[in-house]
Formats: sequence, structure tokens, C-alpha cells
Amino acid sequence: MGLIPSITRTNGRVRDYCEEDLHWIIFIKSMRSAGLSVKSLIHYTILSQQGTKTKIERKHFLSKAKAELVGKNDDLQKTIGQLELKIKDLS
Repeated sequence: MGLIPSITRTNGRVRDYCEEDLHWIIFIKSMRSAGLSVKSLIHYTILSQQGTKTKIERKHFLSKAKAELVGKNDDLQKTIGQLELKIKDLS
């Protein structure tokens, strides 16, 4: 699918995950849970595989994703506050 870089395989063709692979999987999983699209994460994976020449573009991608998540978090916090008030009114 392109979400994670190629995983090394043993002679028996079994995937042999290293520490870096596991960190990458955790990163992708958390980004998906936060709502980033598969398409955007594939794009980020491709950029990452291209090395240091894409460092600025990757930093921009991550900064933009962070800003969007901070905005969503602010909205969620406001909604939680409203729910707390409603729950308190019912007590």
C-alpha cells in the first residue's frame, strides 16, 4: 500500500522488523488515528524515502498536520466543556 517502507525479509521470506520499522508503524498508526489520510501518509513515506533532500517539505507536512490537529483539539476541548456544563445542569 505504500504506508511503510519496505521491510527486510529473512531467507524464508518472513518479515524481519527492526526497531526503526516498529517506530514507523507506530507513527503511521497514530497519524491515521488522528485523521490523516492514507494518501497524505503515502506521500510523506515517499518523501521520507528520498532522504535529506526532502527535509524541508517533510517538515512543512508535519507542521501543517500538527497545526490542524491543534485546531481539532481546541474544538474538542470546547465541546467537552459544553458537555461538562450540560452534565452539571442535569446533576
